[in-house]
Order: sequence, then structure tokens, then C-alpha cells
Amino acid sequence: MPDGCGADTERDRRNTASAAYIELMLGELLDASNSINAGFLSYLIDMARIEAASLADEKQSPGAHVQRVHEKRIEELYMSDRLD
Repeated sequence: MPDGCGADTERDRRNTASAAYIELMLGELLDASNSINAGFLSYLIDMARIEAASLADEKQSPGAHVQRVHEKRIEELYMSDRLD
């Protein structure tokens, strides 16, 4: 085993844990922004939450499915007249 391999694994675990924590906190912010009907702010927070989830998942490259979710979220906001 090459030197430093364990450090990379530990760093990956820390990065994954940090991304998962950020995802959790962004979920809290999303709830707060939804409660005040801040449509565009909610949209931006949700996109950041999805990106953090992608990083935490490690099974996908960052941003892999953001475009599809982005389009769906815009449509939902438009249809509900919450797009500021």
C-alpha cells in the first residue's frame, strides 16, 4: 500500500461527511425559505442542497442530475405562481 493512501481515504470520508452535513443544513434553510414563500430563494437553496447530496453520495459525479431537477423545480415554481 503506497504511503498516504490512508490519508486520502480519511480525507474522502471527511469530505463526504461535510457534504452530508451541508445537505442537512440546506434542507433546514429550504424549509425556512418555503415557509415565507421565497420562491426563487427556495429554488437556489434546493439546487445547492442537491449538489451537496451528489457530493455526499459519492456514486455520482457532482452535478450529474442537477439539470433535470432544475427543470422540474422551475416548472413547479412557475405552475404554482411562486417564482419571484
